[in-house]
Amino acid sequence: MIRVIALCVLVTLLCPCSLAIAKEPGPGPDARTSLLIAEAHHFRAMCGDSLWPGWSAARIPILVIEEDREYAIDFPKPLPHFDPIGVDSILHMKIQAEKRTHDGGLCAALDVEGIQAVVAGSPEETGFEGARWVLRIDHDMFHVFHTLV
Repeated sequence: MIRVIALCVLVTLLCPCSLAIAKEPGPGPDARTSLLIAEAHHFRAMCGDSLWPGWSAARIPILVIEEDREYAIDFPKPLPHFDPIGVDSILHMKIQAEKRTHDGGLCAALDVEGIQAVVAGSPEETGFEGARWVLRIDHDMFHVFHTLV
C-alpha cells in the first residue's frame, strides 16, 4: 500500500497536466487553480481504486474560493444564489459562481446546500502550494467519497 501511495505521489509530482496548457479566457477559477484541480482528478483517476474501490469514478464537486468569487465545480444541480457561467476550458466541467461568502483559508469536506463537496480556498490563501494543495484536495475528496458509500 505504501508503494502504491508513493508511486501515485511521484506520478503527480513528475507528470502534472500543468503549465503547458493555456486556459482560454472564460468562466471559472484562474488557470493555475483549474490546472491544480485537474491534477487532483488525475491523481484520483490513476490511484483512486488501488486505495479504495470506486473512488476514482465517484463524482465529487468542489467549491473553490477565490479573491472575490466562489466557483461551484461539477455540482449535480443548480445551487441557490449561484449563477451558471459555463464550462471550464481545462476541467471540462460545468461552473456556477457567486460572490465570495466563505473564508479563503478553508480546505475541508463540507455540506454545500445539501451536497457533500470539497470546499477550498486558493493555494495562496490556504498556504498549500502546488502538489501540497493537490494532495489536500484529494484528501478532502476522499472524505467526500466516504459520505457517498
